Amino acid sequence: MKTQFKFIHMVCWLDQEKDRGWIVLTNKDSPLGTITWYSRWQQHVFDPVVGTTYSAGCLTDIAAFIVEANKQVSP
Repeated sequence: MKTQFKFIHMVCWLDQEKDRGWIVLTNKDSPLGTITWYSRWQQHVFDPVVGTTYSAGCLTDIAAFIVEANKQVSP
């Protein structure tokens, strides 16, 4: 799964059989938020750091990553 994008990258911080999580960082390693499994919705979600601002391109990259992460979840 792609984890490096033009301005951001994801670092896996939780890697268990049925639970994975990533920290979303700028390429200068400033934290932007986390991507984790949200069991109520049965999909990964992005939880931003308070006070962060995002461009459309950044949100597109985050969304693309979440789509790929969701594809890797076993039903």
